[in-house]
Amino acid sequence: MTNPVKPATAHDAVSDPRLTTMYSCASHHKANLDTLELALNMLGIAVDMMLAQSEAVGDQSADVPTARTTRDNIAAIRHVCGLVENRGNVVVRSGRELIRIFEANASA
Repeated sequence: MTNPVKPATAHDAVSDPRLTTMYSCASHHKANLDTLELALNMLGIAVDMMLAQSEAVGDQSADVPTARTTRDNIAAIRHVCGLVENRGNVVVRSGRELIRIFEANASA
């Protein structure tokens, strides 16, 4: 059995400038963003990278199906981001409501 991969280990194992950009963005914003916002921000960066790659590939007529597949993947990622954001907002509202109820009961 191997040791679990830790985020820093995974980052060091793959040296890609795009991953470095994502990692620096995450470390810059982690004090200001909650986990859901950070995840959505990282997915946004990944989508932007895929779009740039898709546009570069789209210029070559032989790779049009690849570009189309990439754009479909981007659309799917954006859809999932929206679903995750909606679910996260529901959870946050529920948590705030529970805190409000418990605080009201504690003071009574």
